[in-house]
Amino acid sequence: MNCKLVVDDGKFGLRLRRQEDENIVITGEEITTKVKMLMEGEEGVKVKGVVEEFRDLVRGE
Repeated sequence: MNCKLVVDDGKFGLRLRRQEDENIVITGEEITTKVKMLMEGEEGVKVKGVVEEFRDLVRGE
């Protein structure tokens, strides 16, 4: 399974890809583990910044 954190124009998401010939189920635990790993990387820093900016905007700061 290939997992990538996508950050674009203030939006972020998780892109999951798997081999077409595999018949597997992606569990919530697997997704949680992948997200934690990604959030610790360079893209995760960008996401945290976007989330903080959005939070400040909502609060009117």
